[in-house]
Amino acid sequence: MTAVRHSRQRDAIYTELCSRGDHPTADELYATLRQTMPNLSLATVYRNLHQLAEAGQGNILYTSAADHFDAVMKPHYHLYCRQCHRIYDADIPLISEIDRAAQNCTQADIDSYSLVFEGICEHCANQH
Repeated sequence: MTAVRHSRQRDAIYTELCSRGDHPTADELYATLRQTMPNLSLATVYRNLHQLAEAGQGNILYTSAADHFDAVMKPHYHLYCRQCHRIYDADIPLISEIDRAAQNCTQADIDSYSLVFEGICEHCANQH
């Protein structure tokens, strides 16, 4: 992990990310932050989100639609809705067997992983 230098913009980006539970994209964070920081650029938001992730202060959740960001650092799973393209925390107990199986099947020193379930969220499923 690399240390992240503080700046007004970086602190605002991190504070906004921590205040949200919706796993926003950089574009969504940018749209919110631009309301109070009109000189903020989208490139600055992207760069700072990636630096925060490198420093262990956030996670990047990669999807085919867009990268999403999460400030919750405790291990947990996610659900990606293929219809609305949102990411939700999946309230599923961690499965420790996954860690052991991955470690036993590779020579790598695995210290973390990300698991994203894909499907249709409850909200979208109820609209049909």
